[in-house]
Amino acid sequence: MLNKIVIAGRITTIPEVKYTTSGKAVCAVTVAVDRDKLDANGQRNTDFINVVFWGPLGEHVGKWWVKGQWIIVEGRLQGKIWTDKEGQNRRSWEIIANAAHFCGAKPSEQNNSVEPPMPVKSESGYNVGDFEPLTDDDDVPF
Repeated sequence: MLNKIVIAGRITTIPEVKYTTSGKAVCAVTVAVDRDKLDANGQRNTDFINVVFWGPLGEHVGKWWVKGQWIIVEGRLQGKIWTDKEGQNRRSWEIIANAAHFCGAKPSEQNNSVEPPMPVKSESGYNVGDFEPLTDDDDVPF
């Protein structure tokens, strides 16, 4: 079976890392994702999606992401059935993340202004920002 989901949006809650009794890190946030299609009033609706990050990824998100920052999340969709205070059965959905990606500029911790994003190392070890864009097809080696 295939259960894969990718979303991009803004974090709407302060990422806070908590630990289970066994010591495993967990960080839960809500991500606001705008819908592509406009409604009848010409407005864009927004979905607020719960995302859970476990282990080292949870610690990473809790340390480096902030409320209001753009994020791309990859993971799987998981449903939960639970009983509310009135005894009614409820169902909710959340993404169990297996990857998170910086998207856009990184907010400054001092004044909420936007700084250029941090250099990201590619799998080959080069900084992604170290390369100049190709402007001429003659520069392509194949």
